[in-house]
Amino acid sequence: LEFRRVLFRSDYIVKRPDLQHLDTLPAVIDRCAERTRWRREEARLRDEMDLLLAAIRNTGDAVVMCDAAQRVLFWNFAAERLLGWRADEAVGRILDIVPADRLAEIESLMEQARRGAPPTGVDTVRQRRDGSLVEVSLTLTALLHPDGSARAYVSVFRDISERKALDRARADFAAMLSHDLKNPLAVV
Repeated sequence: LEFRRVLFRSDYIVKRPDLQHLDTLPAVIDRCAERTRWRREEARLRDEMDLLLAAIRNTGDAVVMCDAAQRVLFWNFAAERLLGWRADEAVGRILDIVPADRLAEIESLMEQARRGAPPTGVDTVRQRRDGSLVEVSLTLTALLHPDGSARAYVSVFRDISERKALDRARADFAAMLSHDLKNPLAVV
C-alpha cells in the first residue's frame, strides 16, 4: 500500500513497514537500555570523582602527586599557599622542593612506599619557591601498577613550623630553668 498526501506543500510517501525485522527489536531495546544504564553510571562516577577532587583540592593539607620521574601531576590549593607555586606553574614540571641534604631521605621514603609500608608522618623540611625552608610533616604513599612498579606518589604535607618553634621555646625554657636551679647563686 502506498499513497501520497499533500500537507503544507510537502509530499510524504507512507509505506507499509517491513515486519520481518521485528524479531531483532528486543535486542535493540536491550542495547539501548544498557547504554542508558552506562550513561547513568558514568554520570554518577563523574559526580563522585568531582566531589572527591573538590575535597582534595580544598583540604587544609598540601597534597602533591608526582609520577615516578618526579613530574608533578596534581597540586592543590594548600600546596600553593605552603610552597609558593600556583598549580598551573607546578603541574607538568619537576620542582626542587626537596633540599639537597634531604634527597637520601626522600629516596628511602619512596622505596618504603613502593614496598607497601604503611604511610606515617615524618617530620622533615621542604623548600619553598623563594628558597626558604618550611618544616612539614610528610606522609608519602605510592600508587602502584599491577606489576608492582610505581605509577605515582602522593605526598601530603602539613606545616609544623609553629609546633617546632614552640618545641624549641619549651626546650630553651627547660634548659634555662635547669641551669638556674643548678646554679642558684648565678641568678643573684
